[in-house]
Amino acid sequence: MNSRILLTEASVVKIIDEYKLVINTGSNHDVKKGDIAEIFAIGEEVTDPSTGDSLGTMDIIKDELLVTIVYPNMSICEKEKKITQVGATMTSISQAFAGQTISNPQKIRINPEDISGGFEEQDLTIRIGDPVRIYSIND
Repeated sequence: MNSRILLTEASVVKIIDEYKLVINTGSNHDVKKGDIAEIFAIGEEVTDPSTGDSLGTMDIIKDELLVTIVYPNMSICEKEKKITQVGATMTSISQAFAGQTISNPQKIRINPEDISGGFEEQDLTIRIGDPVRIYSIND
């Protein structure tokens, strides 16, 4: 099983085109080719009503990109290219979808007066200045 280790945090500093962007961290912070750059928006802070303690923020993940080129103080990231090849016969098509699990959320029994929201429609557009977390993947 793959596990993620947080290496560092950074920001989007340049958008090259629709496929590539630049973040302001690189090999000087142990970033390497193949690491994951998680671009996010800082979400609403959640407080424990019993203690008043902050539990953190419900961050919104805008996208996950692959670090493809690393410089000492910056890195270029792009969306990982995934290609799925499906055979031409009905047998191979049905085999490709065999075992696929589809999951639908089920309602839970709650007090409607306690609903406070927090995951309404979010703007997932990546912009210069967006925060980024860099993860190394360990097998």
